[in-house]
Amino acid sequence: MSEVQKCDGISSDSIPNTSQEEQTSPPQESDKSGKKKQPKPSAIASGAGGTPAKYQPFDLKSLIFKPIASEQTVNIWYATPAEFHAYVQQFVQRFSNVNTAIWPLADRLALVNTVWDYCQQHGNPFPFERQHLVPDVDGGDVPDVHASGE
Repeated sequence: MSEVQKCDGISSDSIPNTSQEEQTSPPQESDKSGKKKQPKPSAIASGAGGTPAKYQPFDLKSLIFKPIASEQTVNIWYATPAEFHAYVQQFVQRFSNVNTAIWPLADRLALVNTVWDYCQQHGNPFPFERQHLVPDVDGGDVPDVHASGE
């Protein structure tokens, strides 16, 4: 990966807290019978401005980076908390309401989307690369197709 510019000005103040203890979900609405309705998935996946977030949870498996002092790339999903924390500290200096010893996937996703938005607004390169994922397919499961149509 090439050298990446530091995204100055990003603070954890704009990274939402997604820990289980403190998480606030959208208020549940009640219908006329008094039953609570679950919020629509789009309301949960939307950013603060009501626009969908750039990256979704499974995108973390395809976003890769090289941990500090390593030549091997890892994806955000499987990176250890220490690898992820050391890497993102280059771009974001302070984290509040994030357990950086664990770095839950929801917090990683929130940070990635915050960094993406910041980099887009300020013309900085995004510090993660997108890797094309190939599905794990067994060769015996794929039908044999002949040109003759048999």
